[in-house]
Amino acid sequence: MYFSWISFGEWLQDLVDLNGNGQIELSEWLECLDKRLDYDFYEAFIKLIDGNEDGKIVIDELRLFYQAYQIDTTHIEEAFETLDLNLDSSISKEEFKQIFDQFLYSEDLQAPGNWFLGVSLAKQL
Repeated sequence: MYFSWISFGEWLQDLVDLNGNGQIELSEWLECLDKRLDYDFYEAFIKLIDGNEDGKIVIDELRLFYQAYQIDTTHIEEAFETLDLNLDSSISKEEFKQIFDQFLYSEDLQAPGNWFLGVSLAKQL
């Protein structure tokens, strides 16, 4: 996971650092999100989470991701059930793309994508 994040960080730096100063500034980040270049991000996250590289995320892979980044796993079963949009015990690339879009852009606190980091934003409020 560590090396995946290093590669992701380098790719992100190249993509977003528009002025080439070695830093991602808020204005550059917002411009990137405005252009909706974030769809490449969802693929980077899938590669990071999908440990066996079969194109889908299962609960044990999501749990490992949470543990590696010290995300509370208390509600992982509920989070996974919410993120698994078609309830087939895995999160496909298509489902994850929809989830990630909701996570970044949805103003609906009840949207399934708001469970991406383990608990609904609605529950936190």
